[in-house]
Formats: sequence, C-alpha cells, structure tokens
Amino acid sequence: MKTHANQTPQNASRANGHAITDTENRSEATFQFVDNRPETAAQRKLKESINENKVAQRYPYIGSTPPERKDAQIYGIFEMNNGVLGDCIYVGQTTDVRAGDRFVEHVVNDDWAPWFDNGVNDYTSDNDGDWPYVPRELEGLKDVTKFEVTAAEQWWIDHKGGKDSLQNRVNALTRVAFDFYKNINGNYDHTNIGVNANWHPLN
Repeated sequence: MKTHANQTPQNASRANGHAITDTENRSEATFQFVDNRPETAAQRKLKESINENKVAQRYPYIGSTPPERKDAQIYGIFEMNNGVLGDCIYVGQTTDVRAGDRFVEHVVNDDWAPWFDNGVNDYTSDNDGDWPYVPRELEGLKDVTKFEVTAAEQWWIDHKGGKDSLQNRVNALTRVAFDFYKNINGNYDHTNIGVNANWHPLN
C-alpha cells in the first residue's frame, strides 16, 4: 500500500452549462449549447477511458521479466532557484516511461505557462539544476486503473493547495465524477493509491 509523504508545501468557480429549449413549439427539436469548458472536456476524456462494458482499464505492462507495472507517475513541475528546488506549481500524470518526454512537451507547447520555452527560459544545460523549472516525480504507481491514477493526480492537486494555487487550469477529477466512477466494479481501490477510504476530491 502506498502512503503519501508530506512534500514541499504549495475553489474554482465553474460556470454551469445551460440548455435552451424551444418551449413555444413543442414539435421543434430541443437545442443545447455544446459545453466546451476545459474541465468538462477533461471529464469527457476520463469517461472515454472507461469502456462501454464498465470494465476498469488498467495501464499496460512494461517490458520486464516477470511482467510488472510501475508505469503510472504523478509528477510536479517545480520552480528552480539558483540550483535550489522551489515550489511545486503544476501537477500532472504520465506513464513512467514517458516522464522526460512529457516535460519536453510542456516546455514546447504550453505557451500560457511560465516554464514555456519563450527564449528567456534556458534549458540548454545538461544539468537540470540550472534550468528555471524542473519535473520531479511525486508518486510512482503500479498495478492501477486509469481512474485510480486520475484520483491520485487530484489528491496531489488538492494537497498542493488546489488548482487555483497551481498552474493547473482544470481539476483532474471532480467530486461528482469521482462519486460516480469509483463504484464501477474493479475501477477503484483506495489502498492502491494510499488514500484513506473516506477521501474524495475537494471540488
């Protein structure tokens, strides 16, 4: 069983989706706005990760003999100040073997973020202690479902002060989604991610 160690210390208002219905002519079709909020899109992606037969999807095995899993990782992006690790400002998840590649993707693609390679941030040194921002593993997970990894990611987001204290633009998992998907058979066992049985996302 995994337990969470204390790491370096670090409510979102969400608009409600509204449907517009033509009540004057009931023979007409019902019209709805498409909800494209980032948080809604994240929940849709989570829903798609659980297949139609309600079977919990597990991360694939990594190549080893005997086969084993330690392929899920919760990571943080930290500020680096003159070689000293600073605050965690972002929490994410990836597969263990893609951890380095995932940070490169952040640096290249996240033009909204302070770690973006904007010509000022210098990542040319082979020593990441010289970089302005660095990735660090917060937790490695083995033999877990995709839902459990997302729950662990949300635990860390909450543990680091919530998304409004971080650079995360959305929560990984809302309370409503958690309460629904945790009850799918085989989808969630709190002991796999080291949280107590009563834990739930804060929002």
